[in-house]
Amino acid sequence: MSKIRILVVLISLSLISFSLFAQELPRQLDIAKVDFRGNSALSKNQLKKLLDIKQNDKFEVEKVKREVEKIKSFYISQGYFLAEVSCDSKVSGKGVDLIFLIKENSKAKVGSFQFRGHKFFDENLLKQKTKLKPNTPFTQSLLETDIDQTLKL
Repeated sequence: MSKIRILVVLISLSLISFSLFAQELPRQLDIAKVDFRGNSALSKNQLKKLLDIKQNDKFEVEKVKREVEKIKSFYISQGYFLAEVSCDSKVSGKGVDLIFLIKENSKAKVGSFQFRGHKFFDENLLKQKTKLKPNTPFTQSLLETDIDQTLKL
């Protein structure tokens, strides 16, 4: 059932004129389809699991913007600091098709790193205990694991 907005215009001169204009309001559209393009490091299933919006949910621009940021944040946590994410939306007969466009770019690699402020352990021993190694892929979770392990020594 469509909603109708009615605009009533009254013009007062010597006579009263009454005009009635009806304009159909756009209906709230559902999400018909969610798809991803440009992803190779992460599967479509992995990306879909990140999203709060699903097929048949009501389409809301602000929710889609939050989902774009969520995907980008996840790529960053996986070491893709230069990942670019946007969303293309197209109205179809069934609702709105969402296509998340992803440009992963290069994954960050560990350069060199140092331990500072330590007094009890040799730096070479500390580096042997870490999982992060020069010229290996960097991820935030790996860094956090290494920090936790180092603090436990």
